[in-house]
Amino acid sequence: MNQNEKLKLDVRVRDRLVSRGAVTSEELDTHLAALPDCEARSEAMDLSQPALGDAADGATVPVTGMVGAEAGSDEDLVAP
Repeated sequence: MNQNEKLKLDVRVRDRLVSRGAVTSEELDTHLAALPDCEARSEAMDLSQPALGDAADGATVPVTGMVGAEAGSDEDLVAP
C-alpha cells in the first residue's frame, strides 16, 4: 500500500472521504478487517483531560461567546 492509499484510510479523514465517495465502505471494511488485534500488547492509562471538563478536578469546559455574557444564557447568540 503506497503513502496515498494509507492517507485515504487515515482515521482523521476517512469519514469525509467515504461521504464524498472517494473511499467506498467496502474498502474501509476490508482495511479494518485486515488490521491486527494489538489489544494484548496495549496498556490502559487514566489521563486527566481538563479541556473536556474532567469532573474529578472540577475543571470547566471553555466555550466561545461574547465576553461578559452570563454562562448558560443565549445573550451571546443575539446580534447587537
